[in-house]
Amino acid sequence: MTGVDVGALTAALRSLLPEHVHCAVMRCEDADPALLHDEERILSSGWSEARIQEFAAGRLLARRIMKTMGREPRPLLVGDHRQPLWPGKVLGSITHSGGLVAVAAAPRGPLLGLGIDMESAGVSEQAGSRILSLEERSEAAAQGAAQGEKIRTLMYSARESFYKAQFAITGRFLGYDALRVSVPQRGRDLVFDIRDRDSRDRLKDCHIALKRWPELPWALTSCVISRL
Repeated sequence: MTGVDVGALTAALRSLLPEHVHCAVMRCEDADPALLHDEERILSSGWSEARIQEFAAGRLLARRIMKTMGREPRPLLVGDHRQPLWPGKVLGSITHSGGLVAVAAAPRGPLLGLGIDMESAGVSEQAGSRILSLEERSEAAAQGAAQGEKIRTLMYSARESFYKAQFAITGRFLGYDALRVSVPQRGRDLVFDIRDRDSRDRLKDCHIALKRWPELPWALTSCVISRL
């Protein structure tokens, strides 16, 4: 994402989240992997230099945010589904794309789930045929080639944000057919339908806010799940 204003991107992300959620964005190249905790360095052993740089950026930015929350920075390890293992009283989400990393975190309590995602590369028709439903692909195709790619990318990004948020509640890794997303022409709120029965039942007493930033050429989305 060359030429991206990190401050403006941070402000856009902040506008999608409740006030008590902390968030920040940084360029991956600005991270120093030498500052990782020993346990985090062991996790990234043998990875490519680019992947280590991304990993370090996410962990160091998460550490900075936890400090602002008054939390003692601890190693952020990886769970069985490759999810970051946040400290017990913290909800968080990390996303990387185009040489940037974004992190959002908040205390557990009124919030039950939190997910963010950004995508700098568009989702092609071919890729969409594997990861989007027929209804989603038809909605995107009706918008023409250029806009259709943007719609497909938003749908994919929104699904990623939702899956990250719901995992904190259900502990389940969902397939691509678990959620259908629709993108209104205006506004930040996305329309969605949870099609996985178990997830729908477990989230029926929750408020789910699935949002997108509408003014970027690529996708930036968030999902916040809270108590009704």
